Amino acid sequence: MARAPLRVGEMRTVSYTEEVFGVRARCRTRDAGGRLRPPSFAASTADAALAGLTAQVLALAMEPPWSSEDLTISDAIRLWLDDRSGDVRPQTLRGYQSTGRWLSRLVGAVPLAEAQQPARVKCMLAAVESSRGTAALDTARSALSGALGTAVEQGLLERNLVRELRRRKRTARTPSVLSLEQIFVLRALIHAQEQRSARFVGSSAFVLGWVVEVMLGSGLRINEVLALRNIDIDWRARAVSVTGTLINDSQRGLVRQESLKSREQARRIRLPDFAIRALDDARRCRSQRQEEPPHNPAIQGRVPGAWCHARNVCRTLRRIREDPVFVDQLATTGLRVEDVTPHIFRRTAATLIAMHSGDLRDAQHLLGHSDQRTTMRHYAGAPFRTVATATVLDELIGGLPYLPSDETYTLKAGT
Repeated sequence: MARAPLRVGEMRTVSYTEEVFGVRARCRTRDAGGRLRPPSFAASTADAALAGLTAQVLALAMEPPWSSEDLTISDAIRLWLDDRSGDVRPQTLRGYQSTGRWLSRLVGAVPLAEAQQPARVKCMLAAVESSRGTAALDTARSALSGALGTAVEQGLLERNLVRELRRRKRTARTPSVLSLEQIFVLRALIHAQEQRSARFVGSSAFVLGWVVEVMLGSGLRINEVLALRNIDIDWRARAVSVTGTLINDSQRGLVRQESLKSREQARRIRLPDFAIRALDDARRCRSQRQEEPPHNPAIQGRVPGAWCHARNVCRTLRRIREDPVFVDQLATTGLRVEDVTPHIFRRTAATLIAMHSGDLRDAQHLLGHSDQRTTMRHYAGAPFRTVATATVLDELIGGLPYLPSDETYTLKAGT
């Protein structure tokens, strides 16, 4: 009777050979292209050699080396991270990896097959919220959805239940922004603190003030401000070109990334006078030379020609927030100290622009958002629409007699 033909991925005639450093396993198989192949694998023991040989055969057959019964949520997260590697920017991948680590510690041992049970998925999300808070819940949902989505693509699951589960409706918190009075108080306090520090640290004491002025005048993120170079500033047009941001690379340290989150975010912004003055002050403080290398930072700290780290700016801001004078004066404006973060200056710029124009699209373009809903949800910190119906209603209703509430009128039929 003729032997059955060798199938793709089948291991036939497995044999073992003793070698100097262990055991080598061999077999015959057929790869995904239909060719006969003789893979082999050497290891310290026969079991390890067989496991390595099996992995080789599965790779030749283009079959995944796992089944859904063997995998856990942690395995699915690892598959998702491997899938996203190379498709997203390094700093984005590091954020995913950080989320994956703490999420795996919470729910990583749950069998992947149980992710097909809605109640099980809801319990996992509830555990995240109870242990890490509401903000972490949104991050966990995104990571878990990515992991289960990758499992669906690999044929390990049929459905991604995270996408199907209803989100619990939460009351949206109005983003905090600065009023004009609060801007005035904050500017004065920062200036006073910088004047005191300048005696000890020199011109680097003014970095926070420069960054705040440019953020208020442009709506840029702090790392976009610190990534501005001399070549990005058009002094004649009083504008800046926003084409990159600072990132903390794991190998190169603090470097300028020559692109933004998306290509659409690259933009040119006309700056108000106060922001231009801040950049001019930074230019005059960092060098007495008439010309500087065009690719040098526009705002520099203590080290000439080096990028200024955002965490140093944030550290200075935290020190100012702890000043009792700052706390007392800010309290008079109704703003909480904990709300004063670098991002509040970006939100303030966007909100003031939207309030002035009455059109959220102006703020959206300033911030570089591709989706207007992002601008509305996270940056519109005050009512901004002026509903222009007064003229129409005045024409329709204004000619009718006004009836004071303290008088009684008898409306006759036909009148």
